[in-house]
Parts: sequence; structure tokens; C-alpha cells
Amino acid sequence: MNAAYCQTILDILPQTQLTDRRIGRKHVVMKLLKLVASVTMAAALVAVAVVRADDSATNNPASKPIPYPLNTCPVSGDKLGEMGAPYVFVYQGQEIKFCCPDCKKDFLKDPQKYLNQIKADAAKQQK
Repeated sequence: MNAAYCQTILDILPQTQLTDRRIGRKHVVMKLLKLVASVTMAAALVAVAVVRADDSATNNPASKPIPYPLNTCPVSGDKLGEMGAPYVFVYQGQEIKFCCPDCKKDFLKDPQKYLNQIKADAAKQQK
């Protein structure tokens, strides 16, 4: 810490604290540094707690998406796996599998249309 910064801190303090012989300038600066360090640590701990809460909410087994019931792409109709590994996407708690990432773009243009199609095709498969 440079001397100008320490002097600025000392200028901010009330003059009554500096005139007391029991409290030296070094002691006052150290108390301020401890206070700043404590506040910084508290802020960091709060930030970590918030991030962990978000992670636990998304990794919670109760919030697993509904599995995709079909073996075809809802956009192109191609069989999954013919063009490589399926592209998996979760939309409003429903897992959707596409034959390629480009189909996701088409899906997002009218998701309700494709969700209805998935439900209808899944019902046909179960008959």
C-alpha cells in the first residue's frame, strides 16, 4: 500500500481519534485494513453461496428433464444417430434431441408446434 493511500485514509478519519495518544496512525490504518478485508471476504462468501445455490437447483435430481420419447429428429424427421451423436437440448423441462444443431434453430422459431408433434408421435409409438 502506498503512502498517499494511507495518508488519504488518515485524512478521512475524525481528528479526535488521531489526537488520542493510545491510538497511533499505524494502528488506525491496520484497523481499517482489517475492516476492508472482512467486508471483501463477506462479499466473496455471499457470491459463492449464490453460485452454489444456482448449481444445486439445476443439478437437483427432482428437476431432471422429461426424457425424449422418440428416436427421430422432431424437425427433420431423420433417425437420430445417422449424422453422428444427437444434439440434446432441454426446453422448458423437456429434453429434445435433434439430428444436428441447425435443427435447434428451426425448433426455436415455433417450439409449440414441435412440442405438440413430439407428443403426438410419442402417443402413436405407444399404441
